[in-house]
This record gives sequence, C-alpha cells and structure tokens, in this order.
Amino acid sequence: MINLFRGSLVAVVLLLAVPRFAAAQITDIPGFDTVLAQIQERLGDNRIIFQEAVEMVQGNMKFYADHVEYYVETNRLVATGNVLLIEPDHQIAAERADFNAKTRLGTFYTAQGFAALGKQADPGTPGTIDPDVQFYGETLEKVSEDTYIISKGGFTSCVQANPRWEMTSGSLRLRVDHYALLKNMMLKVKGVPALYLPYMYYPLSKDNRNTGFLMPSYGASSYKGQTISNAFFWAINRSQDATILHDWYSKTGQSIAGEYRYLSLGGSGNLRTTFLDEHPTTYVVDGSNVEQAGRRAYGAYGNMSQQLGGGWYAQGRADYSSDLTVNQVYSTDILRASQRTRSYGGSVSGTTKGIRITGTVDRNEYFAENSTSSVRGNTPRINLSRPDRLLPKLPIYASLNSEYLRLESRGHNADGVLTRDDGVHRIDITPAIRFPFNKLAFLAVNTTARFANTFWSDSLPTNPLNGDTVQGRLDKSISRHFLELSSEVSGPTLVRIWDAPKSSYAQRFRHSIEPFMSYVYRTPIDNFNAIPKLEGSDRIVGNATSFAYGMNTRFYAKRTVDGPRAIPREVITASLRQTYYTDARSIESDAEQRSRTGVIPVSKFSPVSLSVRTSPFNGVTGTFRTDYDGRYSRFRGLSAGGGWEEPRVSVLADWSNVRFRPNALGVNAIRPSQYFNSNLNLRFQENRYGFIHQLNWDVKSQSLLQHRIAGYYNAQCCGFSAEYQFIDLSRVTTSAVPQDSRFHFSVTLGGIGNVSNIFGAMSGMPGK
Repeated sequence: MINLFRGSLVAVVLLLAVPRFAAAQITDIPGFDTVLAQIQERLGDNRIIFQEAVEMVQGNMKFYADHVEYYVETNRLVATGNVLLIEPDHQIAAERADFNAKTRLGTFYTAQGFAALGKQADPGTPGTIDPDVQFYGETLEKVSEDTYIISKGGFTSCVQANPRWEMTSGSLRLRVDHYALLKNMMLKVKGVPALYLPYMYYPLSKDNRNTGFLMPSYGASSYKGQTISNAFFWAINRSQDATILHDWYSKTGQSIAGEYRYLSLGGSGNLRTTFLDEHPTTYVVDGSNVEQAGRRAYGAYGNMSQQLGGGWYAQGRADYSSDLTVNQVYSTDILRASQRTRSYGGSVSGTTKGIRITGTVDRNEYFAENSTSSVRGNTPRINLSRPDRLLPKLPIYASLNSEYLRLESRGHNADGVLTRDDGVHRIDITPAIRFPFNKLAFLAVNTTARFANTFWSDSLPTNPLNGDTVQGRLDKSISRHFLELSSEVSGPTLVRIWDAPKSSYAQRFRHSIEPFMSYVYRTPIDNFNAIPKLEGSDRIVGNATSFAYGMNTRFYAKRTVDGPRAIPREVITASLRQTYYTDARSIESDAEQRSRTGVIPVSKFSPVSLSVRTSPFNGVTGTFRTDYDGRYSRFRGLSAGGGWEEPRVSVLADWSNVRFRPNALGVNAIRPSQYFNSNLNLRFQENRYGFIHQLNWDVKSQSLLQHRIAGYYNAQCCGFSAEYQFIDLSRVTTSAVPQDSRFHFSVTLGGIGNVSNIFGAMSGMPGK
C-alpha cells in the first residue's frame, strides 16, 4: 500500500513536473477534446490503445497514464502506470485504474489523492488548488461526483508534507465537503496508534460548525474508575445547535446528557439536561470494604432571555438536580460541588400604557447539613408599577407600585416528608411622591413619602395579655398601613485636582470626598407581632427611625502613557458606612444587615462596613472588604482579592476570613473560617499551548479542598489537553470515597473538537 502521508503532495507535484517526450496529438477520439500519446493502436472500432506519455482532456478533467485501453462504446478507460486524474476540486494518483470517461466514476488501485472543500481551481493549471483533505487506499472507488469508497486506507485533514495525524480504516466512505464515515477506525498521531473506535463520523466542511461526533476523551477517578466520554454535535442551523453526550464509568455506571443552544437577534438561551444511572459499588478504604448504594438522578440547568415583541421580554433559569450529592461527588467545579441549593424560575415583563408589568415564578430550595430542607418561592409574583411622573406645575414626582404574590415557605425532614407549610398570599399597594432638590451644585437632597398598604391571607396568633406571638397560624387575614418618610442627602463634595508633570505614572490627579446620609422614619405598626414574617418587608418595624451615614472617596489619575487626550482612570474607590436604628429589630428588615441567626438583635448600631476597589493599571484589579463590630471591638470578617489580566497571563486570587457572627447573647453564631483561592492561566505563542492551575485551601484547618493542574497544546491541525484534579469529598458531602483523584485526557483534531465529561472536566481550555 502506498502511504500518502509520506510527502504525498510533493510526490504528485513531482509526477506532474516529470519531463515528457513530444507526443502526437490524436483527434477524432469520441468523448475527448484532445488526446496526446506517443503510440496509438486501434483494435477494431471499439478498442483503442494509447501508450507512453498519455494525456487525455475532457472539459475540466485531465487524465494521465503510461498505458491506456479505451473502449469507445462504453467510455471505459483501463489505465496503468503513473495514473493521474485531475479535476477542479480534487486529484487522484494511482498505480492503475478502471474508469468511465463519461461519468468519471470508477476504481483506482493503490491510490492516493487530495481534495479541496468548497473551492474551484483552473483545471488547465494542475496543482493550483489548495487541498483540505488527503486520502489513500488499496482500492479507491469513486461512486459519485463527490463520494469515494476506500478499502484498507485512511485520510487526514492535516494537509502538510508530514501530516501530524491520520485515521485509518478497513472500510471508509468519504464524501468530499460533507463527511468521512469509518468502520474500525484507528487514530494515529505521528504514526503512533492513539485511539480505536468501531465507528467514526468525521465532518468535512469549510463551515465553522458541522454535524458529527466529537473526539472522545479518556479519564480516571478514584470514585468513578476509568471513564470514556463521547458526544455527538448537531449543527441545526446558523443560530441553533445541540449536543448529545454520554459518559461511561467502569465503577459506578453511566450518564447521558443533552444540550441545546440558540442565538437570535431577539435573545439567546441554553438548556442542559443530565441523567445518571449509578449501580451499587464496593470501595476499599483504609483496608476495609465500604458499600456505596446505587442511585438514579436527573438535572436541568440553563438560562434564557428572549424578546417577545411589543416591548415584552421573557427570561428563564434552571439550576435543578434531583439529588444534590451527585453534583457534589461528580462535578469538577468546587463551587458547584459545595452547592446546597437547587432552583428554577422565569419571568415575563413589559410596558403597556405607561404601566410596567412583571410576572415572576421561582422556587429555591436549601439543604442543611442534616439533610433537612427549606423551600422559598413566588408562585407567582405579579408586579404593576407606574414609574415616576412629574405632577403638573409642581416640582414633585408621583409613582404607584402594586404587587400580588403567593409566597411559598415549606420545610422537609431528611426523608423528604413535609414538616412545615407557612405559605401565604400577600397584596401590596404603595403610592409615593418624591421631591428632588438639586439646585445646589455641591449638595443633592432627595425626599420621598410612601404610604404602604399590605394585606396577608393569614396571620399569627398573639398572647392577649402581652401581645407576643404564640405558636401556630390563624386562617385569618391581616392588613398593615404605615407612612414612610425618607430623605437621602449627598454632599457637599470636596474635590482637589493637581498636576504632576514630573510623574512617570500620571500627568494629572483628582481626589474627591463625598459624604452621604439617609434618614427613614415609619409611623407605628400596632399589629407587628401578628404579621407573618417570611420576607424582609414583612419585618418592617413601626414607630422607628434609622440613620445611615458614611462617605465615598475616589482617586483618579490621567495616565501619562495615554497622551494628552487620556481619559482619567479611577485608581481607588472606597466606601465607609454605618447605620443607626432607634429600634434594634429594624435590622431584620435590612437586606444587607439581616442577622439570619433567628435571634432578635439588641444592638442599635450596625457594624461599620468598609469596601475598597482599586485598578492602578490596565488589567490589574484589587478589592478589600471588612465589617467592624464596635460592640465587641472585633472585625466580623475580612476579604481581599486581586487579579492581573494580560494576553499571556491571567491571575486571580482571593482570601476570606469570617471571624465571628454574634447573636443577641454575644455568642459566636457560626464557625469561624478562613479560605484562600487562586486561579492561574498562562498562554504562549498566541495560545498555541498553555497551563492552568487552580487551588482552594482551607487556611484555618490547613487542609486542601481542591487542587487542579491542566495543560494543553494546539498545533495547526491537532492538539491535546490533560488535566489532574484532587478534591476532598469529605468537605462537601458524605461519600464512600473521602478523597477523589481525577485525571482526564483528550485529543483535538483540525475541523473537529473534543468533548469533556458531562460534569465539567477540561473547563477553561481551548478546543473543548
């Protein structure tokens, strides 16, 4: 067998460049425009023999050989010796051929060729096409204009003098500009066998998206065992595609998944569904057998945003798994692995006749460490609002907001049995007027008056002696009415600008300090204890005042390197704030300061909050945040993060330290923690190869949560990716295997991508 891939293109060019002896032009040959040959012999009316430097031209086809027998009645050509067929989009070289000159179909023996996808060339100038696919075989049968049946051969789309990869097969069907279908396919990379598949569908097209199988990938895991991942990609049209994925695990079973994506002028969306069929498995841990029960689980994940026309807009989201422990054990994303929630929802919004209408349905379920769960959701929430509108002849704006919702609140035990159902219907109607005062350049005041009217379908029973809430729920409606007066004051703003002509960093600097204060007063709410308290707005305390105060400071620089027309860069931004409440219970209605401990707070002061953000150079960012509790003279928590982004380097790192969260008794309500996370991504030679490193470290317990190392290499027409990950499963879930070591490897070929496993291996690497 001739091996095409040992410089096949060079061989064809040399063949065409061999000097030929002067040949006589033979005319009046049926079916051909011209024929050149040294020797012509006619054997009757039907058979003609041409020998030595035979060249036959028919339209845009040229045919060359050393010896040709031509049968006039059937247009059959039997050729031997340096056979070469040239057509506009492909060329074939062979030792011999049995070919029909009229249909241009036939069989080539010990043949090799190449073809261009979707391109034409001048047939009179051999070798002018730019080939996209090369192929060879013991026999090469051309059965249609663009289809070949190849036996004991192979092909590649890596058209180089020494192709980096090829696919060989005992039976290969090649349809130029469409696909290659192989049976018993062996992938060879630089001549070394790398992968075997019983069947392989390889798309051949110049389009960026082609229907076909992706390259399978291999992996290994302490929990799952050996893994093989396969996927089929369906390019539905220019704006839609779908992928069907399958993972096989030698220890635990298998999983399948489907992905659908679309993109249009009016929106975009994606949906991913998964199904896991896990069988019982026995593991050996520290010398003992540990049984892991089998399970079946499904999940749906995705989001959608779509314009509906007429100013209406729809959104949807899903992050739902029937068994969260599946994500915790299988997912390669540490954030998803530690996730304890599942949710889904959607909304439709639009404006009609000046009224904004929004309808929302959502459901969120949180699982505690003891496997109990709580459900919160809106089924549905319908909001109608009239935005601010200036009243005639008055500097006052008026608005109206109304809302109906069915608030779902339920609890389940570890077995999934319903233990609590506190759902309630609620209606809110809130008219408001707003008076903005901004006639002073250095001071802005915005005053608002809201008259809130709320109705609940249920109420809480109270003790008639002291008004305290008692256990239970009354099937009796309740209403609440109060007036809220609020005012926001910003300024006066202090600004200083100065030039720095000798500075190498910036030519001009600007610093501003902007103090702010807000005031909120609410009239008494006599039935506060009887109101069902499921959301922050239900916990609003009457006859109470709050004062929020602080300042924002910003530092700008006009970089010298950007020239005289440079735009000032915000180098540092800092915000410092605190809130005082005349009634300590008011903190429960503040979304930023809510206790979440279930204990009524006693302090009237919120912690002092400080946040800082900086970006001194392009691609360099930093953040810092802390909360200081003056009652205990302690910092509640600190966090810091930074990043550096350049074409070749991307570095992200963050550190968090939760020191304590006091309850009403001053006792630490949560366990202190301290974590460090980092992500390094290096890219070289225009992202031809790169390196990824991720780390999640529990600083307090000095233990490693996750460690991931990955690398990739992408050549002109092939590449590979490899990944190693360690994850401590004991920190995220209860598993038979406390720690999982994972390895994943995949190969990428030109024109066909590779596939990660269903639960996210190889993330962040090109070619996936």
